[in-house]
Amino acid sequence: MSGRVRFSLGDPVALCLEEKRDRAPAYPTASIQKGITLWHKHTDLSEEGVGFGLPVMKRGRRTIYPGSVRMSVEDCGDLIRLKALYNMNIGETLYLKGKPARRRAFDLVNEWFSMLHRRHPALRAVIDRGGIGLRSALRIERKFEEAVSCGEAAVEYEIDAGRRTISVGVDLRQCGFDRGARIFMMNELGANHFDQYRDSRGFRLKGEAIGTWEEVRAGEATFLDSVHSLSFTLPKVGGAGMFRGRELVPGKLAWAGLAHALRARAESFRYTIIIKDEAPR
Repeated sequence: MSGRVRFSLGDPVALCLEEKRDRAPAYPTASIQKGITLWHKHTDLSEEGVGFGLPVMKRGRRTIYPGSVRMSVEDCGDLIRLKALYNMNIGETLYLKGKPARRRAFDLVNEWFSMLHRRHPALRAVIDRGGIGLRSALRIERKFEEAVSCGEAAVEYEIDAGRRTISVGVDLRQCGFDRGARIFMMNELGANHFDQYRDSRGFRLKGEAIGTWEEVRAGEATFLDSVHSLSFTLPKVGGAGMFRGRELVPGKLAWAGLAHALRARAESFRYTIIIKDEAPR
């Protein structure tokens, strides 16, 4: 079928899933296949974010992303069922002065910066500036490159345009992941658009205060785009942890969203995304 499908949620809002295209990359993550993206008129609101319902695999310290997708669409009356097979074949490599760095060294440095970012919110601006300076001095570059495929992750989306909901079901039995691997179902849109967070426990955060992959304790969590007056909400699901995060570094990072972290050896999982209009603020 066509490499692009688009579903209206009522003008001017739409959802889209498309095969990755060869084009000038706006971000280092451009080689990663995206999930379902949210559009407002002709604007893709995902920026660097990977979209809704995208499976990502973590093996030890290594993260594996989808590099391509095969899809089919079935019209089921009030629902549209979209089936996607994601090929898990993109890995992250660190280049040091133009040469690939040792895997272990890359992972340790990456985790160290991530830990500092999570644990010291007040110092995030300083940490970001330090990271930029270090990358420039050592000519450090992150690339997402094709690797040996770990198999395919089958994801089924049921889109109810009237209710503006996406039911996401993932079947992981075809993926060749080992006992220690974990699966994350990513739901990310653009950080320039979605800069506000709230949840059912009453937390309200904005901008950098949202943090980088902080655990969500509430029953449901929401990200808001105050410019386009839109939001997306994920209820928490038993059997999985949920995390929120947002990062914005011009030309490098521009994502905001929620992730479900599945237990090792999980075979299937289902959750719902709710998209709403918000009153202008």
